[in-house]
Amino acid sequence: MAPITFGQFRNTLTAAATQRRRDYTNIFSVTMRWENDDTQAAQDSEHFQEMLKNLDAAPAVELIIRHSDSSPALTFQQAILGFIGKSKAKAESDHNLMIFHYAGHGVVKDGSFTFAETRAAEKTINADNYLLNKVKDAQVISIVDHLDVLLILDCYAHVSTRAPAIRHRVVEVIAATSRQTPTARSAPHNTLTTKLAEEIARSKRSGHKNVEFSDIFQSLRSRGDKIISSRISTSFYCAVSLSFCLFYLLFSYFFLFV
Repeated sequence: MAPITFGQFRNTLTAAATQRRRDYTNIFSVTMRWENDDTQAAQDSEHFQEMLKNLDAAPAVELIIRHSDSSPALTFQQAILGFIGKSKAKAESDHNLMIFHYAGHGVVKDGSFTFAETRAAEKTINADNYLLNKVKDAQVISIVDHLDVLLILDCYAHVSTRAPAIRHRVVEVIAATSRQTPTARSAPHNTLTTKLAEEIARSKRSGHKNVEFSDIFQSLRSRGDKIISSRISTSFYCAVSLSFCLFYLLFSYFFLFV
C-alpha cells in the first residue's frame, strides 16, 4: 500500500473535526479464541476483559471454538450473527456499539483473511466471509439497527487498509500487524491486546478523563514498542461518542472513563 500523503492526512483530520459525535446507549463485547490455540490467546482475552473494566464497560461474552468442533466456521457464523442480533438497538432513540475481539493466528488462505487454530492452519474460519463481510452487509446490520462495530484483531491481519464506504454507521478495525510484519507477536507481554490494556490502565491510574489512541500508540513507540495497524478508522469515544469519519490511518480513538 502506498503511504498516506500529507494532503490525505490533512483532509482526514478536517473531516474528523467536522463530523458530529454520538452517545452510545449500550456497548456489547465478545472475545473469541480457539480452545487449542498455541499463542496463549487466553491471556489476551483476560487482558481484553481488564481493558473493558477500566473503560467501565460490561464484561465481554467469551466465544471459544472447541478443538472437537467439526464445523468451526458454522459455529462461528451462528455465534456472530446471534451476537449481532443481541447488540442491535431495541428502540429508535438508542444507538449501540458492538466490540469484537480476536486473539490467535491470522493467515491468508485462498486469498481471504482467515482465523486459524494453530500455525499449521488445519482448522480455519474464513474471517472475510463470516465476519468482515457480515458486519458490512446492510442486510445483516441495517441503518435502522443503530449499531456501530469495532473489531480488534490481535493477529496477523492481511486486511484492506481502506475503510468500507458505509453510510450512516461505522465499521472499523484495529489489527496487530500489517503485511510487512506477518508474524503475530507472542503473548503475554508483546501482544496488541496487552499493550492497549496496559496503556489504558496506566492512563486511568494517572487520572486522565479520556485516552486518545493516537497518544497511546505514540507512547508505545517512544518506548520502543512496534504496534502496526493494518486498518484503522474513525474517531471513537467508548460509551460516549463517535465521529462518522472513516479513514485508514490510526488517528483519534478516545475512551472516556465515566
